[in-house]
Amino acid sequence: MSRAEVDGIPAASSIIRPATGLWIACDETGAILSGHGTPSVSATDELSAALVSVSVSISEERRPLTLSTLIRLMPEVQDFRRTGSTSCDLFDIATGALDAYVGIGTKPWDVAAGWAAVQATGGRCLEFPVADGQTAYVLGTPGVAERVAAIVEEHAAAFLATQNRTRQREAGCPVVTTKAATSRSTMAAAGGSREAPLTTAPGTRPQPAFEPPRNGPGR
Repeated sequence: MSRAEVDGIPAASSIIRPATGLWIACDETGAILSGHGTPSVSATDELSAALVSVSVSISEERRPLTLSTLIRLMPEVQDFRRTGSTSCDLFDIATGALDAYVGIGTKPWDVAAGWAAVQATGGRCLEFPVADGQTAYVLGTPGVAERVAAIVEEHAAAFLATQNRTRQREAGCPVVTTKAATSRSTMAAAGGSREAPLTTAPGTRPQPAFEPPRNGPGR
């Protein structure tokens, strides 16, 4: 994968999937899929019909929260898919095969290339803090990403509050109830969250300024 940023926001990128030979490349004018024209995020706007990916962290610290986030989302969505690669998951969102991705504590450089691709294909890209100082990334179709982000934010606050109370009890300390994490809307007003602007609606992307190869494998 490769990417370029403007004012800290991913603006151009390319992602190659060697297993299939497919690639996607984008700039500020839009995106192209290898040999298959102009891709777009899916038209899914119902959470119950969404296919989602949650990056379950290998970190001992973050794994319980990310795994519990997946469990929390499962009753709300149609199903779960995971390739094991953030870039590949975001490739699938940009080409309509997935509807939302969640990463908590994911590194910015792992998200950047896919952020640009999802933005270029009409998706919503959200970055916001959750409890315990973690950064959450939610990217997906406009109709699904906001709803997933709201669930992730609420769940992270509740999960970490419960975890903190458990630790206090185990340590024999008085249990202190803390306020839930600041909402994303409040953080946005304070400049603490970031969202990529939707410059064009899905299905109305301008043509890219560069030409794709004439052939390539089908999706």
